[in-house]
Amino acid sequence: MPGREPPQGRGRDRNNLRIGDLTPYSSSSFGGVIWNTEAEFLTAIQPGYYLEDFVGWTYGAPLDGGQTDYDFGPVNDWLWHAYASRGLWSNDSALSTNTAYDHLVITFPGGDVTAVAGIFAATDIYGETIPYDVIITLDDGTVHTITGEGFVGFTTDIPIVSITVAADNSEVQNWPEVGHFYVGSSQPIPEPATVALLGIAGLGLLARRRRK
Repeated sequence: MPGREPPQGRGRDRNNLRIGDLTPYSSSSFGGVIWNTEAEFLTAIQPGYYLEDFVGWTYGAPLDGGQTDYDFGPVNDWLWHAYASRGLWSNDSALSTNTAYDHLVITFPGGDVTAVAGIFAATDIYGETIPYDVIITLDDGTVHTITGEGFVGFTTDIPIVSITVAADNSEVQNWPEVGHFYVGSSQPIPEPATVALLGIAGLGLLARRRRK
């Protein structure tokens, strides 16, 4: 597989991974709410959350592709773990993968996480946002897709075990990125009248707050 050089040749090569190497997604819905603005998400999360802004992170530092795992926290008793099979990479104030099309997997070893959110993006080799899909998958099979860059939050009354972030568009090489990442506990789920229902699968309910 051909390698890719970072700007000015600094750090490790950022490589590409064939999409055929990836595991297909399954889709279902969950008993929670998907939020598309930070202001609305903050009304649904309890105080004492962990907000990771990756302060001081720059392109290729502290993660240069040589690390497949990285631990965050504890902050306010919250902690989380990031993993990418072909290595993790630092973008400016954000977390990414070293290899195009590789998945960024975030897990919550402390348990009892019922609110997570962040700014998710598809990026090029330089860490710049590009207008391609980012696929966010929860451990229960819930799938949410955005294009380019955007804020996405999830709140539920069932603990979230993991989130997988992927930028799998086959037209160009692209890398998933997450920044401004929240971990915490949700407030009680709003009544259905206050949210826009997106669909029902089995006994699950998937809802998304309307933009104001």
